[in-house]
Amino acid sequence: MARQGFEFSREEVLTDFNFLTDFFKNEFIFSDLTPEQQVEETLDYFGSRGVVICLDREEARYTLSASGLKELAYFANLLYNYLESYWIVFRSIKYLQKKPRSEKEFLKRIQSIGHKLHKLGEVERAEALSESTFQNALKLFGEKGIVLKKAPEGKGATTFSRPTDEDAKELYGRQLARFLRR
Repeated sequence: MARQGFEFSREEVLTDFNFLTDFFKNEFIFSDLTPEQQVEETLDYFGSRGVVICLDREEARYTLSASGLKELAYFANLLYNYLESYWIVFRSIKYLQKKPRSEKEFLKRIQSIGHKLHKLGEVERAEALSESTFQNALKLFGEKGIVLKKAPEGKGATTFSRPTDEDAKELYGRQLARFLRR
């Protein structure tokens, strides 16, 4: 849950779940259950453990218990490295302003920016400096139009450049900031 406060609805959880499932499709293998079934089963499980308390079953409203806040922090921390990795790649896109860069050159620059952000304390975890996660982030950002990926014609290197439409970039930037609480 990326929202502030302790009350939430099943619909809010489902919205965040759908976003994160699509966002991390290159990182994880997901269940064959529908998103609705997965969210329902998860809320039922957390309810049985006292992590969440159902306030209104009809309107599907819940709140976190005091112990639930601590327990859910463990689950949230599992994704934090990935979120920070994607944030590093996202922040590195401005490097593409002047001209397209080869994949090798751009990944090297992302790694450099990541190390700098880690030294400055803007990235908390050294685990976020994973080249394979950076590559997966670039793949996703290419699919979503956040960067333009151009395959070589014949010999040559794949290049990345900034998109002309900034809407997708803004949307994903807001979502990353929301999940990282920045």
